[in-house]
Amino acid sequence: MTENEQATGHSHLGVISGLAVAHALLFGLAYPGAGLWPLTFVAAAPLVWLALACPGANRRVLLPVFGAQLVLWLSLNAFVIDVTAVGYVLQAFYMGGYAVGFMWLLRSIGRVFRWPAALLAPVVWVAVEFARGELVFNGFPWFLAAHPAAEWPLLVQSADLLGTYFVSFVVVMASGLVVDVVRFRAGALSRRGLVTAAVVTVTVHTANLLYGVARIDPAPSEGPVVLAIQTNLAQSNKMAWTARQQVQDLDMFVDLTLDAERNAPVKPALVLWPETMLPGFGLEPDAIRASVEYGLREPELFARTIADLAGRLGVPLLVGSPSYLGMRVEDGAWVWDAHYNSAYLVSSMASMAPPYPRYDKSFLTPFGETMPYISAWPWLESKLMAMGRRHAIRPGRQPRPDDLRGALAGRDGPVGDAHLLRGHHGPRLPADGLYRRRQGGRRAR
Repeated sequence: MTENEQATGHSHLGVISGLAVAHALLFGLAYPGAGLWPLTFVAAAPLVWLALACPGANRRVLLPVFGAQLVLWLSLNAFVIDVTAVGYVLQAFYMGGYAVGFMWLLRSIGRVFRWPAALLAPVVWVAVEFARGELVFNGFPWFLAAHPAAEWPLLVQSADLLGTYFVSFVVVMASGLVVDVVRFRAGALSRRGLVTAAVVTVTVHTANLLYGVARIDPAPSEGPVVLAIQTNLAQSNKMAWTARQQVQDLDMFVDLTLDAERNAPVKPALVLWPETMLPGFGLEPDAIRASVEYGLREPELFARTIADLAGRLGVPLLVGSPSYLGMRVEDGAWVWDAHYNSAYLVSSMASMAPPYPRYDKSFLTPFGETMPYISAWPWLESKLMAMGRRHAIRPGRQPRPDDLRGALAGRDGPVGDAHLLRGHHGPRLPADGLYRRRQGGRRAR
């Protein structure tokens, strides 16, 4: 190899690495933290360019991309360290592989179909995103291209008609058009191809916005009004929550809820607290009784506090909380028969007296609450999870219509999936304006 060839190779490697880092930065900065959500519309462009326009062997292109992706996911999922250290590392490698898979697939298909990037890239991106969010490892639907766009509600209203993945399609179309403009200027795309890409992209984006305008109706809609309270706590606080801090935080949650209810434009029919917001061991009578017998008064205090709040509000609360069934003390240690991530329906009505109706989360978070596929071997999963978590969570069963009717009628017992506020497969994109109130760095929705 001559010196000129070596210099050219180093130059190409520098460009490839720079574009790989650019994608990681653009994608990461679009999410909360930096919160520069418009960057999501150009975040995929470096990867699309590398796949369609950058010369070189697959290995030469894909390895720098995987390295940048590894750093990206170690950063975005840093909160998982407090949940499971092993899962944190495995998840970063797993997530990094999807960008590599997208590039390889787009590169391979692009050699056969000479379509503009604005038409080809979103198809491949959504296919890969759908596989990650719905199929592989039971689905990991976090950090989709569509999610940052939820900061502008007009952009995401089509999700109620065509799903979140369509919003991802729209977002990546913009990145593809950016690449098409660059390719046209470099002589790699015809004028007809660029015009086609531009017309289709503008048409789809315009239709998406027009649907958003029509979908967001400022007039009050029919149906119950729900008040959701969303805390903003560090994951480390949730994993190492001292009894004193739990009491203080619960008082703050109550004040925040009462304040939000007073300032809401209409009386809510239901108040929602998200998963694990209620501290302690849950609201199972056995767990509370065992705590009192062992000398712990906080769980009983938490149960009285939430029941009192329901009475003061005069409406039911759906409260996210851990639940421990059959909890007791044996040989000086806490033991239990089952542990779930649950939601309790708490009301001041006589028919809703404890034990409260309970939903148990059925779709556990991969790498955080469960180890995909490894969960088929409970002993191995428990050992791996124990490196970061103190105890394993069981999945609840799927709810049935009779379960839900029974809960609303006041019958007790588990009634299915507690993952109500986030959705079974992926965060729900907001369809209407949300009442928001900030207080002390924590947000009520």
